[in-house]
Formats: sequence, C-alpha cells, structure tokens
Amino acid sequence: MYAKVKLESWGVQTEKPTIWLTTAIKKGDRETDFAGKTLAEVQNIKYYPYYMDNKDQFNIFLTLKIVTPYKRSPLVIGAPIALILANTQVYGTIIDLSSKPFNDKYLEKTIYFVKRNSYPGEYEAIKIGDSYFDGTRTAFEILEKSGPENITVKAKISLQEKNGELVFGEEQVIKPGKLLNLSTLNFAFNDFVVGKIE
Repeated sequence: MYAKVKLESWGVQTEKPTIWLTTAIKKGDRETDFAGKTLAEVQNIKYYPYYMDNKDQFNIFLTLKIVTPYKRSPLVIGAPIALILANTQVYGTIIDLSSKPFNDKYLEKTIYFVKRNSYPGEYEAIKIGDSYFDGTRTAFEILEKSGPENITVKAKISLQEKNGELVFGEEQVIKPGKLLNLSTLNFAFNDFVVGKIE
C-alpha cells in the first residue's frame, strides 16, 4: 500500500514542523519492527514554507510504501500515523492512499499575482530568477516583476490538478482572486493576490 502523509509537530497538531525536520528525513528512510521487517519506507519528501506569526514553519508531505495492517492501526484517509524513522520520530495525518505507486502529474503554468500599496523595499527584495525547490523539483520561479508601489509578479509554477482545481504544495488551491502563500529562499509572498493563470 502507498500513503501520503502530512506531518505535524510531534504531539502538537496546531504547530507545523520547523526547518530541522526537512533535513532529518531522507528518501529511503525506513521504519522496521523488532525482527527487522520493513513496516514503512519513505518514497518521497516535499516541503513548503509556511509563515505564521513570524515563525518559520513548513508543510511537509511524505509518500510512503507501507505494509498492511500497519501496527494494528487503520490505514484510512484522515487517520493519524506515528513513524519511528532512522533519525527522527514523526507524527502526521494520512491524506491519500493507493494500492499502486502514486503517479503525480504536474502542470507547468504561468501565474501573475499582485500586491497593492507595497511596503518600502519590498519591490527591490523580489529577484528575477529566484526560485523554490520543494525537495523534488523547482516548484516556483520568478520570471518578471513590475512596480514598485503596486507590484505585479510573473512566475512559473508547478501545479497538480485535483478535483478540477489547480493545487500547489499538495493542498493550496491556486485561483484568481485568492491570496497566495508561498516563498522563494529570499522572499515570502504575503498579501499577494492571484490575478491570472496561463
């Protein structure tokens, strides 16, 4: 069985993991039982910055190959799961299941987003060519900008189509008029609104 899991800080579901957890988990990490049999193996890890209350936190998603039954726990969407991997212990929620490996398909789109009445220095801080790597691929790259008081940014973004919606980072719906919550290594886009998607 294959599962996608969204991680939370251990024992604190309202808090998201911090940056150390993005390096503590590696593709191929396994959880084993006392006999050495593999219970779960990390097939993929993706992480996306999430800024709230000036805390650097991440939405972290694991794709697992997992045995059934798994430690007498139900494998259903929405169920909690605890994993003891080589370098860390993590807690999360199952968000997707499949009997076959996931075949995630991504669409490369051009997105325009805007911010009215920007802060001093905000326009200068946005760098053309700046990008974000999610652990697997370049998920976002700035192509152009105009401003400075009213900023418009043109970017390339990697999206999935889920239930007729375009989704960034496994769960953030991207559509015109919606606030954007993403960043590059150098800039966090706060209070920017999606204008157009091509």
